[in-house]
Amino acid sequence: MASLRSSSSSFTQYCKYDVFLSFRGEDTRSVFISNLNGFLCDKGINTFMDDKLPIGEEIPAELLEAIESSRVSIIVFSKSYASFTWCLDELIKVLECRKKGQFVLPIFYKINPSVVRKQKRKFGKALVKHEQEFDMNKVQRWRVALEEASNLRGRHYKKGYPQYQFLQEIFKVISPFVGKMKDDYSLLHELNGNKENWKIKVRVTRLWDVYNLKNGDFMSLNMVLLDEQGNHIHARIKEAFVHQFRESLQAGNIYYIKNFGVIPYQNDYKIVTNEHMIKFYGITTVKPAGSDHPSIPKYKFEFVPFEYLSGRCDKNVHLTDVIGRVSTISPVYENDKNGKPLKRRIIEIEDKRKRKIQITLWGDLAKSITKDVCMDRSKSTILIITSTTVKSFMNQLSLSSTYATKVYINLDYQQDYIHWDSEEVVKNKKTIHEIIKFLDQSKSQKGIFYCMAVVKKVNAENGWHYISCTDCPKKAKTIGSTFWCEGCKKEFSSPTIRYRLELHVKDESGTTIFVVFDKEAEKIVRIPATQVYTTEIKDEE
Repeated sequence: MASLRSSSSSFTQYCKYDVFLSFRGEDTRSVFISNLNGFLCDKGINTFMDDKLPIGEEIPAELLEAIESSRVSIIVFSKSYASFTWCLDELIKVLECRKKGQFVLPIFYKINPSVVRKQKRKFGKALVKHEQEFDMNKVQRWRVALEEASNLRGRHYKKGYPQYQFLQEIFKVISPFVGKMKDDYSLLHELNGNKENWKIKVRVTRLWDVYNLKNGDFMSLNMVLLDEQGNHIHARIKEAFVHQFRESLQAGNIYYIKNFGVIPYQNDYKIVTNEHMIKFYGITTVKPAGSDHPSIPKYKFEFVPFEYLSGRCDKNVHLTDVIGRVSTISPVYENDKNGKPLKRRIIEIEDKRKRKIQITLWGDLAKSITKDVCMDRSKSTILIITSTTVKSFMNQLSLSSTYATKVYINLDYQQDYIHWDSEEVVKNKKTIHEIIKFLDQSKSQKGIFYCMAVVKKVNAENGWHYISCTDCPKKAKTIGSTFWCEGCKKEFSSPTIRYRLELHVKDESGTTIFVVFDKEAEKIVRIPATQVYTTEIKDEE
């Protein structure tokens, strides 16, 4: 094993992908492969799947290159694997790369390894058919490859075995070959105050200085950091350590950050929704992640609709992000503050319902945008303005910029403005902890909430679907060859297959289980429940 790891390190020095997935799509893609791929991606592993390549008789060069450029190949043998010649050609290429040091893990998905090794049942029938259509020497190479791969130490997935546990076992096997070489790091939702040797991979989306409002002294360098799952967090570098990091950090770039503190968010005026914030130390290290990574978003904002701004008026809990179309813009004025001139500009923006709000931009922000740009008659100018405070003067709401405020003009992101409709979401957004607290205290046990959480596991032990009534979502009883709905009091011969997913989810406040049904679950799985059900029936046959 030691020599294998040594050769694997040499082989993977220039690898583009961590894991290449070889599988027969019709057998496994809908459930197992999608779960395996999602699980590995959540672990920060870069996978390659051939599900988007055009189908043809010959394996394309792009696929061969992907195999060569992977540290690990996972071969998922299913009942129909051998019927697809692409899979067999992939297998030969994978075994060639294994001789050069690539680690290969065979997975026997609901099929005994001896069926692959001895080419029995569907494997045997498929190869006999290939002998009638292809050169005998080519088919013989496929046979030898199947026998060789089946003799490798792999994993056997049997029906009824907890899938999430099986995926963890796969990760444990391949992690020595991808983990250390991948620069293993944590996601932002995993951070807590229990240790200080965290390592994260994040984009700096915003960067600003904070000064003492009383005497104007510099206090800290601050950032909003964003990871590949779209989670964000506020990070702060105190004045004593800023000289170590200022030249290393630039807004928009991606970095590995290591050895920092994670503390509860103690300040007023939260920049982002997160119960924690990051604190840099003298031992904290910052390393550029190299080229840009599209998997990490460039921006994330928490827009508050205009009609809900009154709920934040003169409160110091959150700073507020808004988006709108510019309707008017004032000249730059100068105010005298503590004997020093302070510039300001007032901008009025409107939302898609023509409601308007005025925003005062102070200092350098007042000069950051011009009337020529904002009032261009040839196009609408959409502004995103972050981290503002909400004030009231003579019963009129207005916003005011802060040190953390950034102004974005006509980002590509802002094309979504026309479709933005988050009034109900903002009003009813809750954390997992807040939802559980509501359920503990409420008598009705009913409520409509929106919660942003990460799915950590799909509990497959209780199945993904159930047999239901055709007219209502209630579970149907099987009576011989027919079905009965207790709610509708009727008998029928053809039931409806509906999803029932048990999702183990986590956010910054805690963990729980969400049970998602029918069409809402289909939005997550992205294929009809009937198709999953049919695939499982075929597997059993």
